[in-house]
Amino acid sequence: MSLMDEILVELTDDEWKRVNELPCEQAALEICRIHLRRCEPSVTFVTPGKGADLRVRQDNGLELDIEVKGTEAAGLAWAQLKVSSQQSYDRLKSGMALYRVTGIRSRAVRLFVMRYGADFEMVPEPRWSVRPSQAK
Repeated sequence: MSLMDEILVELTDDEWKRVNELPCEQAALEICRIHLRRCEPSVTFVTPGKGADLRVRQDNGLELDIEVKGTEAAGLAWAQLKVSSQQSYDRLKSGMALYRVTGIRSRAVRLFVMRYGADFEMVPEPRWSVRPSQAK
């Protein structure tokens, strides 16, 4: 059974203008910061640990790492959702939350808070990097 939280984040005029100037993944991070500040105004953001995109420090000193993935699609766009490092994979399997931000470029975006095992699984895929040919 899924425990996934779905949160509607309605951006103010200023927030929307600021977010829309950013590339998709940076916009997703900023939207997460906006949401987390609304929940706890005194929260601060510090350098995340390896395999995380965002580290949140709460008033009580507790720090929480988060993996953030954004898309302009209105839905979750599962086929586009990829974990690109071994560190992220390991951290997600160990309980780190994955925040999927959807509808980037819209005034009202959706944030899905997901946990490995309950809301998603990870499937390895072979990949090849491409580089210029050495044959001339």
